[in-house]
Amino acid sequence: MRPFIQTSKLCSIIRHTKTWQRTIWGRKRKKPEEKPFLIVPAHRQEYPCIVEMMWTYYYPNEPTISSLGLGHTHNPFLDEEALSILREGYSFVAKCKYTGEIVGASLNSSSCPWNPDEMDAKAKTIKDSKLRDLYHFYAHMTRAPLLWQKFCTNKIFLINMVFVRHQDRNRGVSTNLLDTSRKFGADCGYSVIRCNATNIYTAKICENLKMKLVHSIPYCSYIGSNPAQTPLIRAPPPHTELRVYVDLPLFQYK
Repeated sequence: MRPFIQTSKLCSIIRHTKTWQRTIWGRKRKKPEEKPFLIVPAHRQEYPCIVEMMWTYYYPNEPTISSLGLGHTHNPFLDEEALSILREGYSFVAKCKYTGEIVGASLNSSSCPWNPDEMDAKAKTIKDSKLRDLYHFYAHMTRAPLLWQKFCTNKIFLINMVFVRHQDRNRGVSTNLLDTSRKFGADCGYSVIRCNATNIYTAKICENLKMKLVHSIPYCSYIGSNPAQTPLIRAPPPHTELRVYVDLPLFQYK
């Protein structure tokens, strides 16, 4: 029986060696699945289409907007805000590789220390009380993490809004948009890349991309100027808080 055992061991070694060789030379590796979409910079002629798509695929499901009942009726303030972000030239769109249709977008901009004060000032000019409260909340969430002071910079690359068409979700489009955006921000020389995850799905993408959670605001904790002292944002589960994530191309996490 001894020779049989030795022969079995030898065959096992040869078999594993061949498997290892096939793995090294790539004979057994599967080809990566080809993505049916392309991530490209958003062009000026596409801005109206992107803004229009947001009323179908972003605002109705965005917790801070939909919970205030603002996500289903076109609003010139939100449209102008989106166009202002797009005009900075940092945004990306995902396009179907075969039809050229826009299937999603990431609206990105720069963020400066004086922006929260500008948001508060703009909020005071808005007659709609819900929209006014929303802008004050945005000013608060922009200011609260103190990222400019923490990282000693006056400009941060901000991934503002990411959306994907319903029929193209769960295919990695959002992840690729967010990943492309943060890499672009680093290539532009920004030392801090920020993403405000207002929903749990964006938060999971940030975590999968190894971005660092630096601040969170539970929606139940923000009452703003509400005289009833009740939470302003009543987002449905599982969207319970705003999470602020950062990527630091020029820093090491401490």
